[in-house]
Amino acid sequence: MQPWRERPRYIGWATLATLLVLTALAWAWVRRLLRPLDDISAGARRFGAGNFTQPIAVRRKDELGDLAADVNAMAHSIHQMLEAKRTLLLAISHELRSPITRARLNTELLPEDGDTGRPPRSAAARPAGNGQPGERSAGKRAPGRWPQRAAP
Repeated sequence: MQPWRERPRYIGWATLATLLVLTALAWAWVRRLLRPLDDISAGARRFGAGNFTQPIAVRRKDELGDLAADVNAMAHSIHQMLEAKRTLLLAISHELRSPITRARLNTELLPEDGDTGRPPRSAAARPAGNGQPGERSAGKRAPGRWPQRAAP
């Protein structure tokens, strides 16, 4: 074989190897540049699922780092709003249950033998005893209750 025939093959393989190395280096460099986007994407999926415990890692001090910090601030605000909503719903639920409980207690304390001719009294105004209307304990009152006033 003549050396001038082998030389183009050698140049072809060297060019191919150089292009492959440059392509691999370019891919690694682009992946390094775009890694914050992967972090932001994963964080957005976590926040969308309701997991606000782990913020997005801010790896850089450029626009992508600013974006990650802004998304973290947004997630913190959303988490605070959700907690405020939960607290409000608990308070509303409590306020709705309290009157219902009072009304149920009043109906349970009504005499079962029919109308007594007296206006109904609230549970707090009922005398201590075994629950019979008009019955009072012997000079004792229930803890936390004031003595009854005589009716005029």
